[in-house]
Amino acid sequence: MHHSPDPQPTPAAAVEPETKPAAPVANPSDVVPEPKRPAASGASKNKPAASAGVDPIVGCYQWFNNAPVVIHGDGTMTTGPFVAHWKVINAAQHQYTFTWPDNIETLTITPDQRSMSGTNNFGYPMAGGRVSAGAGMPGTWHWTNGWTVNISANGAFVSGQFRGTWRAINAAAGLYEMTWPKPVDTVILMAGGTRIVGANQYGIAMSGVKTGVCGGS
Repeated sequence: MHHSPDPQPTPAAAVEPETKPAAPVANPSDVVPEPKRPAASGASKNKPAASAGVDPIVGCYQWFNNAPVVIHGDGTMTTGPFVAHWKVINAAQHQYTFTWPDNIETLTITPDQRSMSGTNNFGYPMAGGRVSAGAGMPGTWHWTNGWTVNISANGAFVSGQFRGTWRAINAAAGLYEMTWPKPVDTVILMAGGTRIVGANQYGIAMSGVKTGVCGGS
């Protein structure tokens, strides 16, 4: 869900680095709490404000890919089986980062060794063709999103500023796995706190619309 190189929609918010998904747990102390104001008098002074200490980003959202996302007050985010982490980077401007789990692609190379395709753990499809000689994963590949990926025999690969690792799941069947860096969205909470917009480090845009404050969030 949000977020990798090939901008194609999928469930969640991690995005995939070729078409297009835990990270360090956000410290709740990074969240800037709202100042508590003393209640007037009488019984009312014993009632703490419901929103005291709760960051305005906390709540339920409908993501750009129609997936429901819950942003919790403890610095976590959940959607389906995925747990991400959020952090305030500029409280005054309502800027945040969302760090999603590793972007892991499961790929199958064709028997002629000239192309491969598959999806990542967030459901984003990808495909690429070999532009160098060889068989198996090692070699130079050209992704359908325009990226060039250089895959080494030592289990590492490089594509521009991104570096990751790969492994064979079943080499005889041409089945492999590539792990890219965790997608990190940099976002702004806008429209009076009802809409999130931003993009991840792969250049994939994302957004979400707040649908309410969730119970237990």
